[in-house]
Amino acid sequence: MNDFASTPELILLPAVDVADGKAVRLTQGAAGSETSYGDPVEAAVDWARQGAQWIHLVDLDAAFGRGSNAGVIRKVIKQVKGVHVEVSGGIRDDR
Repeated sequence: MNDFASTPELILLPAVDVADGKAVRLTQGAAGSETSYGDPVEAAVDWARQGAQWIHLVDLDAAFGRGSNAGVIRKVIKQVKGVHVEVSGGIRDDR
């Protein structure tokens, strides 16, 4: 079986978590424990410049039922041309 003879490609997906319109990091995944790291659009563009093929965006406000960062997510998608964007967080339907 030659299908297994080649080395599979590993693609890393850098993540940008968004809360209250800012790029953040949670402490042990706990809501309300955000440390801000600035503009999520700039963070995503920086990952793209470094060669990211994919960017994983997490809308933490939507995930925790306290709002939405849909506008910020749209801006990221428009700015990172040629990069695939995976979105998660609070997706309840396909609208």
